[in-house]
Amino acid sequence: MTLKFKEVQLDGLMELKGIIHFPENKVVVLYGANQQGKTNIINAIRYAFLREVKGSRKPKKEYDEWALPTRGELVFNDKGTIKVLFEHNNVLYVLERKILNGGRREEPELYPFKSPSQKIDIPNFLKNKLKVSLLDALFAPEIVGGFRQLYSGNIDKSVGEFFREITNLRWLVKCFISRFNRLKSCAEAEIKKIESSYSDFCKNILELCPIVSDWKEYQKLLPFKADEVLHNLESLELKVSKVITKLEEEGLLKDIQVMVEKAKERDRINRLITRQTEISNKLTKLKNTDSDLRCLKRWIRLASQVKDVESRIKTPPKFIDKNLQKRVDQVFKDFTDARKHYEQALNLARKEKIKPEDVQESIRELSKVALLLKKEIKVGREIAASITKIGEKVYTVIDAELLMKDSSLADISKHPIPKGKVSEKKKYLKLLQSKISRLKSIEEHLQDKQTLFEKFVKNDLPSLSKLEASLEKTIEKIKEEIKNWSEDLATLSSSFTGKKIRPRKLKESKDVQNFIEKVDEYVVLAEKRYLQKVNTTLKQLDLPQIKELKARKMQIVLKQVSKQIENLPQLKELAKMLQEKKQGWQQKSEEYQDYSEMPPLADEMINILEKILQKCFDEQKLKEKIASTYMDIIKVMQERNLIRAISEVKPQQIRSVVKYKGKFISHPAGSEKAFFTLAILTALAHYFQTPVLIDEVANNLDSTNLKSFFELIKEFKDKYAVQYVLSVKETKDFDFDSWVRDLHDDLEIYKIEDKQIQLMLF
Repeated sequence: MTLKFKEVQLDGLMELKGIIHFPENKVVVLYGANQQGKTNIINAIRYAFLREVKGSRKPKKEYDEWALPTRGELVFNDKGTIKVLFEHNNVLYVLERKILNGGRREEPELYPFKSPSQKIDIPNFLKNKLKVSLLDALFAPEIVGGFRQLYSGNIDKSVGEFFREITNLRWLVKCFISRFNRLKSCAEAEIKKIESSYSDFCKNILELCPIVSDWKEYQKLLPFKADEVLHNLESLELKVSKVITKLEEEGLLKDIQVMVEKAKERDRINRLITRQTEISNKLTKLKNTDSDLRCLKRWIRLASQVKDVESRIKTPPKFIDKNLQKRVDQVFKDFTDARKHYEQALNLARKEKIKPEDVQESIRELSKVALLLKKEIKVGREIAASITKIGEKVYTVIDAELLMKDSSLADISKHPIPKGKVSEKKKYLKLLQSKISRLKSIEEHLQDKQTLFEKFVKNDLPSLSKLEASLEKTIEKIKEEIKNWSEDLATLSSSFTGKKIRPRKLKESKDVQNFIEKVDEYVVLAEKRYLQKVNTTLKQLDLPQIKELKARKMQIVLKQVSKQIENLPQLKELAKMLQEKKQGWQQKSEEYQDYSEMPPLADEMINILEKILQKCFDEQKLKEKIASTYMDIIKVMQERNLIRAISEVKPQQIRSVVKYKGKFISHPAGSEKAFFTLAILTALAHYFQTPVLIDEVANNLDSTNLKSFFELIKEFKDKYAVQYVLSVKETKDFDFDSWVRDLHDDLEIYKIEDKQIQLMLF
């Protein structure tokens, strides 16, 4: 049972006017001076929920704080209304009471908030759904009222009343559950007996003729369904008869073997068709290779005309084949690198004023001179001579007599041996070594030129010629592959369809696409014919039909048909057995249906009864929980020095005994009774999930205790999920400038003044 207030509207009832909202997780406080209407609001809410239980027609002779006001007390004008919006078990309801004709007539209504037209029986709802006997204890008209109810044992009586009918019901329900279980067991035993016999019968069918295991008519037999047994047996009998007739036809196996060969042809056609992309790529490759070959031939012809590095070759064309492009570019690079080395050698030789062919000889002569200077080798006999310069050329002047005596003197080296001081010779040596180094650089460029040019002539050009021949072979090979593919597809398709299909000359990808589309058109039509023929036979033999004409599937079909032909004698025996047994199973199925109705009926009744047991609270366990929670709260109050006397509640009975310094007392302090009231109402509200109403909470509490009381309220609303509605008289102890302001986030305070209800804002 869960009950939460959402909104209360008052209009004229006990002269009250206004609306009270109940925000989630907030304490609603009714605040005002004496005689302004706080207690009237509490009593109006009590009246709304307790009217049918406690009654209010005539006032009692003796004053009773817990009595409801009479209808005459509720209105002082012609009419008054209270409308309560509340939540019960996650559903919103509206309870409205209109007091008319000065209290002589009342119009109560209860309906779901979302369905106002759906009227609910108020007494039945309040008694059975909300358990108003407990609400009477929780809706306390005074601060110490809860303690009085606890001390007098009234709360224990309310809880006991709540459980009295449940205890008797639990015993009766258990008896019925036992009887239904026995009935169910007997019926299930007979059901299992018939099911076991039927299972053996189905196994006998399979042992006699295993080929029927996959037949849908046999599969329908396996789950025993009493109302379908006879129909299923007759269906299987008819199917067996049809299969026997079909298997006895002549030429059946031969027709299947022909379809196997057709399926093989279809598979080969599919493999050829799946090569469409490959053939298209080959055509593209053929076109590209042919283009590259023509470009390569032209460039080789130009390159072959080169005689030396001074010749020039055009830059290679752009090839489609990247590897070919890379290879030709490398050949061209070898030649251009050789030419670059030669040009660098020429440039350096010009600077040195020497011919390239004289470089090696100059290096040898200069090296000899450098060696003489470096090792300071003495020169042999010197012959007198002089030099002269004619134009830009220098000549040696030698005595004619000497020339005639030694003609080798005319063969003078271009590089003289320096003569002079040692320091001057060293300077000259450095100059000489620098010149030798520059000449060697020229020599290296000439050697690199010669190496690269020989590679170009002897290796690169022949390798390109071989590459040319390779491309020609590749072209021929691709042409042959494309031709073979076209001829194979045409030949296979002609055989498969029975229609003459000629091979095509293929030049572009669209030619391949058009050829395949034409072939596929004929092949698909032929395949449909073959599939229809095969599936007609398979259907008659109750074998799985096929969606595609595949060789692997047709081989399976051939094996299945062959197996059925081998099992023809067993099929005939099965037909005889079915004819003999079907009537007997019709009788057993009728018995089975009778027994089958019993367990569901018993289960349904047991389920209903068990749900009744589940919904029946265990009175003692709940009392133990309430008592435990109450004592936990009392312990908190004691630890905070809010009470000196201890109120104890035993689990066996929710009734309080009060001890002070070890002695039982009957009159605890007024503030202690207020705290005891808070403890028991909170414990009850926590387990029954209902609101707590307490009137005039400040009556028995001074400023310190009142603050502590509200601090407990704040703590308990969160810890125990309790909704509190409290009235507080206008007093300095309820200090808005101090502790009340500190608690304002947890309080929803309404000012009650001259019976008008107004929300207070901080």
